[in-house]
Amino acid sequence: MSFSRQPAVAAKLRTYLEKNHLPHALLFSGPPEAGQIEVASELAKIIFCANLKNGQSCGECPHCSQVDSGTHPDFFILAPEEGHVLKVEPIRELIAKASFKPFQAPAKVFVIDHADRMNDVAQNALLKTLEEPQGRTHFILISYATEKLLPTIRSRSQTLYFTPLVADTSPDPAVQSARHELLRFLCGESDWKTAETASLEREEVTQTLSLVVKDLRDILVLSAGAEEILGLIEDKPLKERALNRFSAEDLTDKIELLSEFREKIVASANVKLALSVLRDEMAAQENLK
Repeated sequence: MSFSRQPAVAAKLRTYLEKNHLPHALLFSGPPEAGQIEVASELAKIIFCANLKNGQSCGECPHCSQVDSGTHPDFFILAPEEGHVLKVEPIRELIAKASFKPFQAPAKVFVIDHADRMNDVAQNALLKTLEEPQGRTHFILISYATEKLLPTIRSRSQTLYFTPLVADTSPDPAVQSARHELLRFLCGESDWKTAETASLEREEVTQTLSLVVKDLRDILVLSAGAEEILGLIEDKPLKERALNRFSAEDLTDKIELLSEFREKIVASANVKLALSVLRDEMAAQENLK
């Protein structure tokens, strides 16, 4: 994929590279499977490549070949096991590796996938390194729930927003309807009938909540002034109204709450009860009752 399917991200990275001012810490924010690992790998190849061509990696030199095969000694990807928290020990091991000079390349690149799964101890350990980076060391944090990262981690990183890749199929009309109704409820424009959403299949309910989380992240991106993705956002008028209603902190709280209840439903919580409690908690947040 390289950079081709994330044009806004590509433009930012190319600007950094052309100015020789690539940040020591990048935060890739966005939905899962939006190409974050592929972009991180391509960026490492560009940093390492011995035969750059018009700012593009050659894809053939030893550095490029080793990144592609996952064997480059200066390129590291750390990811927690499925469903597990990322504790401090592997983060400390990564930090220790960062203290050494690059083995072959002109820099070291460390990728932490699911960075939002780091516990607070791990995040604080990493924070010290982000505050005082050593040499040509670059950290790429990939997060699908940036609200779970410490504010200090976010402030020390340059955030790049990934948009969902175009899917082959659209959500079911019933899911789309439930999604739109929930978003309008959040904006104070309708009364969310949770019983109607609860009548959907469990997977459709979780998909609805996932889509609304995506919607709120779109709005969060707009609040950060990322005008370059405006044309890629669905239902822009409604989201722009939400942008005028909510602060970034409000949006972060809502993303966290919806994500929490989605996980509860995935874990077999009673759908009808969970949605009812979710509605009450959101109403309490905004005094929508």
